[in-house]
Amino acid sequence: MAASPFPVRREYCARRILLAGVGAVGSALLYIACMTPLVAHWTLLDRDRTEVSNLNRSPLFTVPDIGARKTKATQEYLAKCGYASNVLDGPLARACRIGKRTAFRLLDRPYK
Repeated sequence: MAASPFPVRREYCARRILLAGVGAVGSALLYIACMTPLVAHWTLLDRDRTEVSNLNRSPLFTVPDIGARKTKATQEYLAKCGYASNVLDGPLARACRIGKRTAFRLLDRPYK
């Protein structure tokens, strides 16, 4: 991937970002984030698999992604953009109830 034409400024830097849901809205956010000078490590949380009906709503999913976990396809896209990411999907994602404490735990940060 070519270097970004934007200078990386401190205010654009984020240590970790938890994205709960990588469907239509979440994947659109990531699509746009890859065009910005944002520096981040993404944690993706979603329990769904890609379906045919997702293809017209998401800029990230393609026909070969049908049946695969949404987080896997999204993680591959982020890797192409040069982002590091980790995934919480399947049974683990089903068990998660996202509140402030859970979100901070997933990001390995202390809750304040």
